[in-house]
Amino acid sequence: MERQLEHQEVATGKRNFPLVVICEDMLDPLNVGSVFRLADAMGVEKLYLVGASVAPPNRKIKRTARATDKRVAFTHSVDKLQVLDQLAREGYQLIGLEITNHSKSLYDCALPMSQPIAIWLGSENVGVSAEVLERLDFCIHIPMQGINSSMNVVQALGMALFEWNRQRTQRPIDH
Repeated sequence: MERQLEHQEVATGKRNFPLVVICEDMLDPLNVGSVFRLADAMGVEKLYLVGASVAPPNRKIKRTARATDKRVAFTHSVDKLQVLDQLAREGYQLIGLEITNHSKSLYDCALPMSQPIAIWLGSENVGVSAEVLERLDFCIHIPMQGINSSMNVVQALGMALFEWNRQRTQRPIDH
């Protein structure tokens, strides 16, 4: 008989991959809390909360994050371009999660595995800012099947992180 496992029965471990997530001007603390939870689940190394993004300590972030805001490393910086430049200097491939005139479908994109990855998320209402977009290496988007052209930023991040993990486990990491 199939049964749901209790938390203590699930074999987990703290595995971090060379992957960071940047949240630009993310104003909804429930979204930020959900990003912490996704980051923990998918092995994200660190979160960068930049620009006007809300950050812990915050009651709503804490409620949604379910203690992952204490386990996932993060920094908060008002200067988003400084963070972008720092990640570029550290060798990160800078990937925006945004639909643009040149973005690649997540279905068709072999995500880089030979260097660390930084996935840049924009604000809930306006997406990734133009000043950041022009400095990213490239953008990926979630292919949409309905009439809407976007979805919740956390849902999109979940799909992108799932695909990155799927690709990472299906082919060897280049060194």
